[in-house]
Amino acid sequence: MGKTTLWEAGIGAARESGFRNLTARASGAEAEMSFAALTDLMEGVELGSLQSVPSPQRRALEVALLRVEPDGQPPSSRAIALGFLNVIRSLSGSGPVLIAVDDLQSLDQASREVLAFAMRRLHSESIVFLLARRAGDAT
Repeated sequence: MGKTTLWEAGIGAARESGFRNLTARASGAEAEMSFAALTDLMEGVELGSLQSVPSPQRRALEVALLRVEPDGQPPSSRAIALGFLNVIRSLSGSGPVLIAVDDLQSLDQASREVLAFAMRRLHSESIVFLLARRAGDAT
């Protein structure tokens, strides 16, 4: 059985257990596209309805996801990462959240940094990660 099959089974089990699933399949072809995987993870998440996320962070994330036009300077990577962190914290208030990424070795650098930032700051939230990568590749 391959890693993607196991990854998909994990997603299915989480869904059956009531988790909200945020998923992305990284691709070597998209590894140079900033926030490609983050865009996939946030698909279907309505940021405007998350009032607990501070407006500057929400706006920075919306710009990074190409949902709104930038106004002035590009958002800082810190604002984008904080926006993502607070979005997933907000989502976990409604039930457990699974963040699942397949082919982690192909993840674009910008998405990798946002995920790492969030992972280091989660403690007691109902948020879990399911990360799959090919054996033998660098982590």
